[in-house]
Amino acid sequence: MLRELYEAADRFAAKEDWLPPFYKIKNPKWVIEVRDDEAKITGPYKKNEFRAIPTPDRQRSGTAVAEKPFLGLDKAAFVMQPPHDWPPFWQLLRNAAETKPELSVALEAYSGTAFRALVEAQRSMPEKNSNKAKNSDKIAVCIPTSGLPNYSDLMDREKPKWILFIEEGKEPLLIRTSKIAKQSDGTVEKVVSRGFNVLNIGKSSEILILPSDWPPFWNLMSDAAEKTQGEELKSIVEFAAGQGFNQFVKEMKNKASEDDLVVFRLDGSDWFPFETRASQEFWLEYLTDELTLDYKGQCSIAGDQRKLVKTIPQEIVVMGQKCQISSFNKSAFTSFGKEQTANASISVEAIAKAIQSLQYLANHPRHHAVLARGETKSGTDPLRNYFAIFWLQREETNEIDGEKFNMEDALSLPLKEYLPNESEEDDEQASDRFAPPVDLQQLDELLKSPWTGKKVNEDLPENVFQLAVLSANKGRLVMRDWISVSISRLEQNLIRFYDALKIISPWGDSKRVFPIPALVKALRSEPTAGASDPREGGLFKKRRNVDSRHSDLVRSFIRSAYLGYRPDPGILAGAVQRFRNPKTLSSYVEIHVLAGIIKLILTHNRKEAETMQTLDRTRNARAYLCGQILAILEEAQRRAAGQPLNTTLVDRAYGAASLSPKSMLPALIRTLEMGHLPKIRKKWKAGYDELRESLEDIGKKLDDAGGYPVTLSLQDQGEFALGFYCQRAEFRKPR
Repeated sequence: MLRELYEAADRFAAKEDWLPPFYKIKNPKWVIEVRDDEAKITGPYKKNEFRAIPTPDRQRSGTAVAEKPFLGLDKAAFVMQPPHDWPPFWQLLRNAAETKPELSVALEAYSGTAFRALVEAQRSMPEKNSNKAKNSDKIAVCIPTSGLPNYSDLMDREKPKWILFIEEGKEPLLIRTSKIAKQSDGTVEKVVSRGFNVLNIGKSSEILILPSDWPPFWNLMSDAAEKTQGEELKSIVEFAAGQGFNQFVKEMKNKASEDDLVVFRLDGSDWFPFETRASQEFWLEYLTDELTLDYKGQCSIAGDQRKLVKTIPQEIVVMGQKCQISSFNKSAFTSFGKEQTANASISVEAIAKAIQSLQYLANHPRHHAVLARGETKSGTDPLRNYFAIFWLQREETNEIDGEKFNMEDALSLPLKEYLPNESEEDDEQASDRFAPPVDLQQLDELLKSPWTGKKVNEDLPENVFQLAVLSANKGRLVMRDWISVSISRLEQNLIRFYDALKIISPWGDSKRVFPIPALVKALRSEPTAGASDPREGGLFKKRRNVDSRHSDLVRSFIRSAYLGYRPDPGILAGAVQRFRNPKTLSSYVEIHVLAGIIKLILTHNRKEAETMQTLDRTRNARAYLCGQILAILEEAQRRAAGQPLNTTLVDRAYGAASLSPKSMLPALIRTLEMGHLPKIRKKWKAGYDELRESLEDIGKKLDDAGGYPVTLSLQDQGEFALGFYCQRAEFRKPR
């Protein structure tokens, strides 16, 4: 699957909602807009009140979460930490600036990225480099003349080797005193003549020192500002290092909680610094440097020699559950002395593309579907959530009768979850309203129709449909099934599946099919015990419990639809058992779905798949005929009553009749002839003749086939259910 996701990136990368490597859509609660030394706080925003932002993301868990910051947007607890503790030399200067604002030029330079770059450049120089200041060398800090005392005597006494010139709007400049003037020529006079005052003199180790204990968030922000040279990032870092940041922290502590997401941008800007191409490249390089091994190996996804990751830097989300694509957290999972994901041999570039594709597919409504939800009595079991992603190797559209349609939309219809409104589930007067979408009903017609449209390039291989069924298991991604099938084969498989699944509606008005999620729901459990109404614990309620064959159902239906496999015969037992439940028999949606499932098991890839979509009057199977008889008896009771009945003989007798027709049906027929038929004949002669003729015709066929069976096998019980269902629909169809 990962290789196919890696290759799919080439198709989807140009899409508007394609995310950069290791980015994720997030919703900030607070937006901080920075202008000079001030910050405007806006919020709190509820979810979706502020635009969703693609932001840098990484996996972080355990006790060292703060050591794995996000760029530009993070929790308030990490953002509101002061950028640094000031070293003694600079703290004294900071204290003096409270009464002498003209000193702020030195503090701003110290807080900026240029000073940080100067210090890091000094540290990286070889010891013998003449431009490197040793720790014991003295440095004079000078700023432009501004009415401050001139410590010329200090210069003469200390004789510093270096002078640090600080000027507003310019980068700090460190120069040897010998390059300004020789000692005998008077260094002090030369400095003063350049328009600078000497503030103080100290050792290099006291002055060329970065702020200590930089919080990881601000350390990352400063690093990004330096490497990307982004003015927005620089301004935000300088604000955080300035005196206005303390006031911002005080205000935020009164408003935000520690877990609130906080994001920074410049005042007046609609965009955030991490949305630039330079920031996206920095984030990828930053994670690559941190998480890759120091050697190359063959990437198991791309197939060539690349630097490999020791841990995958980003999680994915499956139905609200975070999980890793690959994880090796136990020694039993490792081999050859390798640690963590080094055992999987995956490169950063390959896993980045695979995650990007997976994120895109999981977020785009065209490319994903929920197949089953793992609700249990105690809550939700993520391992029983089934989530499908799917795509074609190449985007393809076709045309039927002048109407264009996207092939991915059409081929994925069997996976799309459809749920009727609860108020419509058993509304006899609104049966059409809870029908599945028209597109789903017409899919088999679309597949069978001749296609027109643009000619496919003969040099290209046949397009392939990819389908993955996923779950999450305690932080790990579980691949339940993987299907890769050509379109031509898939078309024929879907035609066979839909022909076998299609069956007349309970009202006899149209032939319908249901998507796979509805089939799974119908078979997952019995309706809620003690429910007096079909809507209480019916097919489309979340209170239905998950049974042990949950995963087998999903796999069987998907493989039958997309690979053409015969459905699991074991499904028939559950379908027949649920069909004869009295609550099911009075739930028009549920009985429709179960009838389709039974027909699918009995007729898949057989000619009966078409003939049994409605009442098959030519079928002479004894179980099928017995089911018809029970439906005739129910109709006779209904017509004789002349009004709606709370319960019918079917509610009481269906279970026994479907197991042993000979023990039940003859007695029910005698009741019919003695009680119901005479009443009907008095009120409605045509209705009486219809029932009498139907009963006699079916009775003759049954006698010719060998009479009432004593017991029915599981398959015969399915035949009985279909005979009963289709005969009942025949009575109820519009006339």
